[in-house]
Amino acid sequence: MSSCPIAGEENVKSEVNNTTYSMKTYLSISFRTGLSLEELAERVGLDPVEFDAENEDEWALGTLGDFNDIDIARTHLVPASETQTSVCRYTSDTDRGMPVELLRSIRSSLRDVATEFEVHGTESTGQWFKLGSEEVERL
Repeated sequence: MSSCPIAGEENVKSEVNNTTYSMKTYLSISFRTGLSLEELAERVGLDPVEFDAENEDEWALGTLGDFNDIDIARTHLVPASETQTSVCRYTSDTDRGMPVELLRSIRSSLRDVATEFEVHGTESTGQWFKLGSEEVERL
């Protein structure tokens, strides 16, 4: 069963003007699109990929680059364009982070067919964060 967190890993820690910024772990990228999961998996480049559904969710699990645990998931109770689709790593490992390069690749492959991009993750303090569309463009 698929389980993208609401909310990857790019760690950024720097000191500017004696201010220390916490490290960020990017866990998922979400967006709206009318494409089917099969179309999304092909555009993103999952290969090999498997599709499944259970109760209210549908998902595609596959390999993208060095990651063999990429999950594209959403509810299938409403039309695809009316719900958020999330991409995350589906793993029991403690490191579920997604590198910025992976997020950029996903965003780039879907830029012309998806809207309302968001990236979710955690700070090193444990606090959740969300980046909106404009911030996602700057990643």
